[in-house]
Amino acid sequence: MDIPDFDISFVRRYSLADLDTIDFSTSDDYAIVVENLKSMITLGQNVEKCWNEEHEQLLWQYVIDPESNLFVCYFFETCLVVKCSIPDVPVLELFYFIKISTEKLTSENYNIKLICGRAVSSYFESLCELLCIMYLPIISKHLELPKYIKSDYLPQISKYIRELSNLRSKLQGELVLYVPREIENQDTETIIEQKQLLDDV
Repeated sequence: MDIPDFDISFVRRYSLADLDTIDFSTSDDYAIVVENLKSMITLGQNVEKCWNEEHEQLLWQYVIDPESNLFVCYFFETCLVVKCSIPDVPVLELFYFIKISTEKLTSENYNIKLICGRAVSSYFESLCELLCIMYLPIISKHLELPKYIKSDYLPQISKYIRELSNLRSKLQGELVLYVPREIENQDTETIIEQKQLLDDV
């Protein structure tokens, strides 16, 4: 195996894949992706000052492991928290990356294979943000979900998000049209065939 001159300790320690299955010829490219993603992380407090080796290793895990589809970064009290899972504490400010494909991330494609952003809000807005920005894209992008989940669960969560959005807009004295995220990439004919989706719109 031709391993380039690069410190692969991050890969060895944290990748969920076996060493035999990792293509080390792309580790230089992984390093570019990791550095670019790290530079994109923006929070109110200074992320760079608190960033450590453990955070770096988790970002490597996220980039290398195709099964790791979520990466979040937030401050809890005064500590920077980096995870490859949904936060389990109340979060007022959050930066996230979500993979929309299980394809390998490269320096050429990472900007179209990831959804990223920063959510800043109170607890009520946070619920809307987490559902709309994190949960729903993750669920709706998993095309291998059983049909009964797609037909029963997705419409229900869309309805819940619609009602939350409506309540938030009423509290703010605004009128907002809610368009479910799952129709963004669908053609008109496909949307017309889905009665529940049309009702949501």
